[in-house]
Amino acid sequence: WWDSPWGPGRPGWHIECSAMAERELGMGFAVHGGGIDLAFPHHENEIAQSEGAHDGVPFAHVWMHNEMLELSDSKMSKSIGNIALLADVVDRWGADTVIAYFVQSHYRSRLPFSDDRLHDAEAACDRIRNAVRALDRALGAPEADEAANDPDLMKALVDARQRFHEAMDDDFGTPEA
Repeated sequence: WWDSPWGPGRPGWHIECSAMAERELGMGFAVHGGGIDLAFPHHENEIAQSEGAHDGVPFAHVWMHNEMLELSDSKMSKSIGNIALLADVVDRWGADTVIAYFVQSHYRSRLPFSDDRLHDAEAACDRIRNAVRALDRALGAPEADEAANDPDLMKALVDARQRFHEAMDDDFGTPEA
């Protein structure tokens, strides 16, 4: 704070965020994220003051605004008191399940938070783990060399990888990926 004619002066929320981002990431960093509720006025103020102070050098190259996480049909919010702390959720469900829960929806879609959805994510993780185990077994089998030289299998793997990259390149499309 500093002395001013009106009392102690303090930086505003927007300038604090600009200063922290510039200090930690520098000007022109790759991705700035935040909730859709921060697009205006917060992020617009960050852009205006940061780029104004640096002769128009881009503050961030990509802006990603996620939709809200919902609990009991309303936006999860500390001010409302309807929150589930990430540390508690990870302790209960495990990091893999929580990550699977988030990537099953597009980041710009509202995401209902519930045990049912986390159970679904846990089942998806189990399916992936089982598929990887089956692949490991198949690749360790005597006929694995034949499978590795199968042109249809190789084409399917190349196609799947290409579709994954296309989905991610299309607005970070994790559900399709």
